[in-house]
Formats: sequence, C-alpha cells, structure tokens
Amino acid sequence: MIGAADKYIAKDLIEHNPSGDDGIDGFKKDMTYLTQNSPGQVMDIRRVSADGDLVYVHGKTSWFGQDVAFVDIYRIKNGKIAEHWDVIQNWPTNATNPHPMF
Repeated sequence: MIGAADKYIAKDLIEHNPSGDDGIDGFKKDMTYLTQNSPGQVMDIRRVSADGDLVYVHGKTSWFGQDVAFVDIYRIKNGKIAEHWDVIQNWPTNATNPHPMF
C-alpha cells in the first residue's frame, strides 16, 4: 500500500480521523504504523459506492484484535485521494436484534 501512495494519494491529503496525519507523508507514517501493529490484517470489502467526487467503502476487518465494521469516505481530486473520513464500529458480541451487520 505504501508503494502505491505516490500514485493514489494527494500530497496535501486532508485527514479527518483524529488519530491520523495530514499529507502523503502522514499517510505513509500512519500506514507503516498500522501494518507493523496489525500484521496480516485483511479488509473484507462488502460495498463500494460513488457520488460525484466522493467514494464510500463499507466493510469489516479485525482492528488491533477487535472485529469491526467500517465506512471509509474518500474525496477524489485529479485522480487521487484528496480527503479522507472514516467511521469504525465494534462488532457486537450480543446484538439486540437478529439482523446481521452485513
């Protein structure tokens, strides 16, 4: 992923996750941290949608040992990711309804 950053991430990336850093160098730093601290992580992408310059990705993964559902939102400018938001929800052990998350 880090090798593809120069091709797909804008140099002045705006990161809205309060734990993330702005810019392509911040993105590379954050991805290095994540890959070192969550080895073998697999993203199970369930849905991808686009609306104008926004792309939405919905899926599940294991985040530092905790199963989670996530939505990443990307704003695309000049063919690169220029802005990023995300929402992460822990996978419940006891749901109050019978509906699966996916």
